[in-house]
Amino acid sequence: MRKAAKRDEVERDIVQTLEACGIVTISVSSPGVPDLLLYSESARLIWRGHMHVYLPAEVKGPKGRLTPGQLCTRARMPFPVLQTVEDALALVAVF
Repeated sequence: MRKAAKRDEVERDIVQTLEACGIVTISVSSPGVPDLLLYSESARLIWRGHMHVYLPAEVKGPKGRLTPGQLCTRARMPFPVLQTVEDALALVAVF
């Protein structure tokens, strides 16, 4: 039987910060898939110079590394890796 996925400690702070900015966060627990699906109806998410309504994002602690499954997924579907609240805030466009 598979154990419950361990969430990175910083994830709670990142989720609270994003939600305070009006970003909807959905936690995902599936091997090889990023931790969060972010949604902003007003397309206020910016990554790699593009606006996004939906954006998958992985949360890793300071010493965290992507799993082989995540690396494979990221090669096919790029996503940001958030290690700090500041990383998360950098995704939010300010109008």
